[in-house]
Amino acid sequence: MALMDDFKRLPLWGQLGVFVLADVLLIALFYFFYYQGTVEQIEVRQRELSQLRTKIEEGEVAQRKFQLLQAEIDRYTNRIEQLKKILPSVLEIQTVFSEVSNRAKEAGLQMTSFKPQTPEDRPTQPYQVHPLNIVVMGDYHSFGRFAERIAAMDRLVNIGDFKIEVKDVNRRPPLLQVDMRVETYTYVEPAETPRPTAVRPVGR
Repeated sequence: MALMDDFKRLPLWGQLGVFVLADVLLIALFYFFYYQGTVEQIEVRQRELSQLRTKIEEGEVAQRKFQLLQAEIDRYTNRIEQLKKILPSVLEIQTVFSEVSNRAKEAGLQMTSFKPQTPEDRPTQPYQVHPLNIVVMGDYHSFGRFAERIAAMDRLVNIGDFKIEVKDVNRRPPLLQVDMRVETYTYVEPAETPRPTAVRPVGR
């Protein structure tokens, strides 16, 4: 009661000063005991949220890279499967070479040399080359028919380097001798490589 009496005896400006001082004190108490701690917590949460968003973005980038890599692997696998369908097995090589000889005869060519060569590795390719050196004689038309028959074979066979020599210019059409390299291929399993692991974006 004494305090109230003292307060009432104060002039108006004094009473207003007391109210202002009390308000300032309450505001200070609110700031130091509640508001400041709340602001700090908000700042911490904002930093955590920013870090989480960064991790999510990194995860999404990694996921896109994984999808691109997986698509490339799938394309490569499909290509290999297609190659397997047209490449002979090792056990079929002699059969393929015999068929080359038969098709040369069917085209009207005379086989004068038939020499299978040592297989050749291709380190950067998933196949091994099996060369066959042959020498045949005939005219231009016979060589054309032979090339068509080689292209029509079920297994992949290519005519590589060749050298043409005219043997009889008086003959019509001229008699030619062709020294050529014929190639077929076998599939070679690549070294085992780990498949990519899917990346899950953070927070998803």
